Amino acid sequence: MKTKSEAQKAARALKVRMRDPSTWKVRVWENAGWHCMLYRGTLQICTTNGGPPYSCLLGYDISEAPPMGGAAIWLDHYSGSDPNEAVKQQLKIARQVHRRIERVLELADPK
Repeated sequence: MKTKSEAQKAARALKVRMRDPSTWKVRVWENAGWHCMLYRGTLQICTTNGGPPYSCLLGYDISEAPPMGGAAIWLDHYSGSDPNEAVKQQLKIARQVHRRIERVLELADPK
């Protein structure tokens, strides 16, 4: 996006589309153009042009507020045309990875 105003407008439009919009916070920043994302905890939903595709990823640094984007616990992330579906699918990926990690730990440290 070319201006901060465009990024803020895109963020507001995205927030309105989200289930439970009051649980999402907005981050707008400039880095070779203006960008926006919504975040809840370390879960992030981003758009580069104010519309689809929406990319969702889960950050790893719980001390960051707001999350700075990009640094994810795993490389798998979900992009799609519906931001709520992107969140749903990203959480599904996270749960699958979590189950794999639990199994790895069980095998490595049998009790």
